Amino acid sequence: MEKTIKEWFNELPDGYRERALCNLKEPECEWTVEYMDHALCAGFDWNETSEGVGFWAGLCTHYALGTPLPPLP
Repeated sequence: MEKTIKEWFNELPDGYRERALCNLKEPECEWTVEYMDHALCAGFDWNETSEGVGFWAGLCTHYALGTPLPPLP
């Protein structure tokens, strides 16, 4: 089911949700995608965040492949 990126981010666990929403950009927040990992890839530039690429890649991989959640920074 397609949802906006913002709707997907609101479903993230505590700690992850706040970080993703803080980094979310316009107009990306209103784009619709089918999966959480797609929302994470499209919502913002991971290089421009304080969490860094490794954190967001780990979270994306969690939703794409079922790996453990990365630790919060």
